[in-house]
Amino acid sequence: MRYDAPGEPLPSQMFVPWPQAPWITASIVARGRGDAAVLQSTLRDAVSSVDRDLSASQSWTLNDILDSQVATPRLYTTLLIVLAAAAVTLAAVGIYGLFAYVVGRRTNELAIRVALGGQRAAIIRMVVGEGLRLSLIGIGVGLLGAIALARVLRGLLFEVSPSDPVTLTAVVTLLGAVAIVAWYLPARRAANTNPLVALRRE
Repeated sequence: MRYDAPGEPLPSQMFVPWPQAPWITASIVARGRGDAAVLQSTLRDAVSSVDRDLSASQSWTLNDILDSQVATPRLYTTLLIVLAAAAVTLAAVGIYGLFAYVVGRRTNELAIRVALGGQRAAIIRMVVGEGLRLSLIGIGVGLLGAIALARVLRGLLFEVSPSDPVTLTAVVTLLGAVAIVAWYLPARRAANTNPLVALRRE
């Protein structure tokens, strides 16, 4: 059992009779239903009824104990979640802005391709395919970096791997979807540009 905190490793333990290894203090664990304050008061009265010299001055619910033990890791985890959400949002906005700019620079080229007989759907597929290749390279590099740095977070996690496949898959899917949209929308807009306007620009 994890004696002091849920994040601790499982140590080897042995239970012995009270007379064999007596302690000055003892703990009583009771399971009950209803209001916790009423149950605690009932337990204190029960202890006093056995021996008035016994003191049951401290009592907590299991939830209180767990909350106190995980308060600091929970704070750190909450801060990390907020920062991670901000980082993913900035990454998504940055990806969209960069890709939209790159495709926007190719508007004349794509319009001229249309003027020379290229199919708009084929041109859009070409641009999105090029963008996805670049995006997959970037996502792959980021994934390797995330896995390499995941050990830093190991101390804040409880029975969850820092390289959790569900989380990594969700982030990769999100960034991949943003990349597809970031390439598709500007490519469609560029492919629908009037070829005559693009030729006049050239």
